[in-house]
Amino acid sequence: AFFFANGVIHDAFWPTGGETTFTLPYILAPLEPLRKKTLVVKGIDMQTATDSRGNGHNVGMTNLLTGVKNVGSVAGETGAVGWGGGPSLDHVLGQRIGSGTAFKSLQVGVLPSTSNGHDAVHFLSYEGPQKTLPAEENPKRLFDRLFGGLSLDPAKPDPTTERRRRVLDLVADDLRALRSKLGREDRARLDAHIAGIDVLDTRLAKPVDVAAGCTKPMGPQPPALYPGHFRELGKMQMDLLVKALACDLTRSATLQWSSAQSAVTHTWFGAG
Repeated sequence: AFFFANGVIHDAFWPTGGETTFTLPYILAPLEPLRKKTLVVKGIDMQTATDSRGNGHNVGMTNLLTGVKNVGSVAGETGAVGWGGGPSLDHVLGQRIGSGTAFKSLQVGVLPSTSNGHDAVHFLSYEGPQKTLPAEENPKRLFDRLFGGLSLDPAKPDPTTERRRRVLDLVADDLRALRSKLGREDRARLDAHIAGIDVLDTRLAKPVDVAAGCTKPMGPQPPALYPGHFRELGKMQMDLLVKALACDLTRSATLQWSSAQSAVTHTWFGAG
């Protein structure tokens, strides 16, 4: 799923022609090689969003993949802003079809925190009500996360993975020693944290099955995370996402361009 803010120029986006003989306009022109496999859907209402009151940018984004009204809304200068009210489609699909992959779902961003307003306008994906799945915006960190512990030779375990596992073992021991000193609520938070570490440890211990012919790409050298580099950062993130899908590291992913109420000025495209 791709997300971008603030709408589209209709004449440059919607195809013209028949149901199967349509012509792709400027914005969708890159899909021309896949035109016979492309379905452009128009005229469908996002009913949960139209039934929700509040900041239209935020409501549209948080309802897009969850299909439920916002929760935990707070008043703002441009209308109420709230969080996603349920799991998003990318997370649900990942749980269904991502078994055996390194990442059941992958959330990728291009400056997703560049926006105006409440924190909730930064998040597209959710694990559950108000449980955000942040989009990784740094191509270098995304590369390390995807390929840092990936060895295409099972006989040669990746040394980075081994170091991470040793660190996790040390941290887990310290956390469990701390548990007896905490109150009930803090113990519950700590237990959730330890459970997350155990899941990570299990993933690191399990060999990652990759698609045949998968090659490990070179690590990117991203520019500064600045709106002026929006296009370059986006290209890097798309390339890494394509590689992750090709290597079967994930089967469900989102690419979030900026945020719900985006403040990115596209100077590279001539906008002042």
